[in-house]
Amino acid sequence: MKVKVSVAKNRLYFKVSKKMSKRILDKLYTEVRFCVADLQPGFHVIADYSESNLIQLNGIPTYRKLMNYLINNGVGEVVRVVGDKSLLYKQVINLTARICGYKPHYTDSLEEAEKIVEAVLKREDLRFHYSELPSAKYIIDETRGTGRFLNLSTGGCAIDSASICPPQDSEITVMMTFNDQESDLHEFTIKARVVRANEDEFSAEFHPFEDKERLLSCLLRQTEHEL
Repeated sequence: MKVKVSVAKNRLYFKVSKKMSKRILDKLYTEVRFCVADLQPGFHVIADYSESNLIQLNGIPTYRKLMNYLINNGVGEVVRVVGDKSLLYKQVINLTARICGYKPHYTDSLEEAEKIVEAVLKREDLRFHYSELPSAKYIIDETRGTGRFLNLSTGGCAIDSASICPPQDSEITVMMTFNDQESDLHEFTIKARVVRANEDEFSAEFHPFEDKERLLSCLLRQTEHEL
């Protein structure tokens, strides 16, 4: 197992050996915490699992804890290096789908992982992905549409199962509602521009809005609730 940081790039790297036992993952979690202390919020992570086997069942709680720690410390993009034909790939895909948190990228080489991070460096917002996707509502040209959030951030969103798919570069209004544990409602109405559209799925970039910090707090609370 190897963990290192690039302070200049604000990037965390780690490589896990073949055996992903609880002992190894506990050690990884400890070293990651020490390394993250040297980085600024928005740091990116490249995790190399290319030589790893399945995560042992008793190590899954630590794996979940590691994901949550990265989220709470402002991780940016996460890229996992793991072959798409390996059993580990299928396991982490299945595990991530059931754990609320960031939505990672997957690739089969470190070189491609670096390219992915460089390509998204201009993104400043952590994307949140939920096992139980909240409903999405939006307005385009005074017509209301509905769908499901694929992911959310303070900078934009992706929506699928859209009842109306707005064309690329169109202006829309996105609406969302959060319930916290005290049953308080937090409602947001945000202007956005569609940056990608394909059949019943589209992505939108939010225009600047005042409630960005409040939205981030809601996203983090939702993450903790699902964990």
